[in-house]
Amino acid sequence: SIRQGILTGEINAGFYVSCTNEANLREYEIGQRELVVVAPQSWRERVATATWPELAKLPWVMTTTGSAHSEITAQLFRSHNITIRPALEVNTERLLRAMVSQGVGLGFTRREFAEAEQARGAFFIVPISVHRTTMHFAYARSAETDPLIQILSRGLATVLPVAERLIPSTAKPAEK
Repeated sequence: SIRQGILTGEINAGFYVSCTNEANLREYEIGQRELVVVAPQSWRERVATATWPELAKLPWVMTTTGSAHSEITAQLFRSHNITIRPALEVNTERLLRAMVSQGVGLGFTRREFAEAEQARGAFFIVPISVHRTTMHFAYARSAETDPLIQILSRGLATVLPVAERLIPSTAKPAEK
């Protein structure tokens, strides 16, 4: 996982979903994502009024166990007290969407992708509860003065809505 890679020093910084409150990480909330259940368009009538237990009985396309996407999906299923058996496991959300559009099973994807696929006739967004999650950028606290981390933070601060919070206090220019 990204978090583990940062903690072990394998990677310098990264993006992931949900906050860990890990003491050795500096984490910044950078945005929210809304995730929805999608079905092949041809399943529309089959799933339009389905409940969570009914959806659980259908085939699902899942991302690889241990990925952020699979963690979010598992959390969603637990919150509805259901267990599913994946019909297919894929390694990216993009491949998941392709398999759903080809009729393999249900999936869980970001709303913006789901709406685009539904507009082109490939998906049906199942009208059931959605899941909101938070995206984070993080690096090891011990690396806060690292020039690479400072460059990354400054660059991200120019394009993200949390601008000032991303720049470590040691990297901010002195006030005149």
